[in-house]
Amino acid sequence: MTLKQRQTEKIVTATLDLITHSGLAGISMSNIAQRAGLSRQTVYNYFPDTGSILEAALAAHLDAMAAHVDAVMGKSDTLAGKLAALAGFLIDVADPAHAALPLDAGLSAAARARLSAREQAPRDSIARAVKAELGNEAPALADLLWAQIEAGAATAARHPDRKPDILAALLAATSAAIAQGDLA
Repeated sequence: MTLKQRQTEKIVTATLDLITHSGLAGISMSNIAQRAGLSRQTVYNYFPDTGSILEAALAAHLDAMAAHVDAVMGKSDTLAGKLAALAGFLIDVADPAHAALPLDAGLSAAARARLSAREQAPRDSIARAVKAELGNEAPALADLLWAQIEAGAATAARHPDRKPDILAALLAATSAAIAQGDLA
C-alpha cells in the first residue's frame, strides 16, 4: 500500500469514526485531522474540503456494505434463504443513531449521483438472486423485496427491542411476495 493510500485510508476511517460518534456535527477538517493523527495541511493535501472527504467515506462504507451483503447472501442457495440472511443482517445492524443521519446533506448533486450506484448495490444483489431463482429479471419483485427489507431495517432501528419480531414479520412478508407469481 502506498503512502497516499495509507493516508487516504486514515482520513476516511477517521471520518467514519467521527460520524459514528458525533454525527455530521463532528465533521471538520480539524476534527478529521486530529482523529486521523495527521496535520490539517496533510488532510488538505489529499482532499480539498469536507464534502469530498464525506463522499470518499460514504463510498468506502457503501462498498464495504455491498461486499458484506453479497457475502451474507452467498451463504444460501435459495432466494428465500438469501433474503432471510440479508434481512437478518440489516435488522441486526439497525441502529437508532444511524436511522436519521442525513449523510448526503452536505454533498453536491454530482457527489450524490456518484454515490447513487453504490447505494443501489443491495437491490442489485436481490435482483441477481431473483433472476437466478426464477430465471427472469422480475424487477417489480426485486424492488418490492428490497423495499420490504429496507423498511424492516428502518423499523428495527426505531424499535431495537423488537428486532426478533420485526425479522419474523419481514420474513413472512418476503415469503408472501415471492409466492405472488404475477410479480415475476
